[in-house]
Amino acid sequence: MSSKARPARPSTRPDQPRLAVVAYPEGGDVEALLARFASSLREQGVAVGGLLQRSSRDPNGRPRMEMVDIASGETILISQNLGGKSSACCVDVAGVADASAYLRRAIAARPDLLIINKFSGLEAKGGGLRAEFLDALSSGLPVLTGLSERNRAAFEEMAEGAGDYLDATDEALRDWWRGLE
Repeated sequence: MSSKARPARPSTRPDQPRLAVVAYPEGGDVEALLARFASSLREQGVAVGGLLQRSSRDPNGRPRMEMVDIASGETILISQNLGGKSSACCVDVAGVADASAYLRRAIAARPDLLIINKFSGLEAKGGGLRAEFLDALSSGLPVLTGLSERNRAAFEEMAEGAGDYLDATDEALRDWWRGLE
């Protein structure tokens, strides 16, 4: 499959997940795009659930990552400060486990749209929020996520080829959403 986005064509077969994927290049970002989209839909009265990631830098320059529960606004720290000279991955698996509980509650609440900020390295290796991704895909809920191109093969294996790949634009997300109605 080409790395270019294909036109938004939401799945209409009831046995196919309604999944939109915003693929982005290594070093790219979808956090602001997904947050804007969630906010816009919520302003229109759409029930949006799931998790958005918010990334920043600690004073020592190390990454700081939080997941924000869309429904409550609560934040879950998913990174640990390993110090300025560390080159190890800073993801805190305990924080990710906490985030998974929020995501499971969001799936159970059956929102109009479920956002899982991104399929990342942990999920590509079978951990992280992978189980919740699978639950979400089998739930029948429309799911929107981001995907780093480096994890595309693992994602496509997990999703069994399902998903509408969208350009990383507000318009592409709006068009996909309208197509579900």
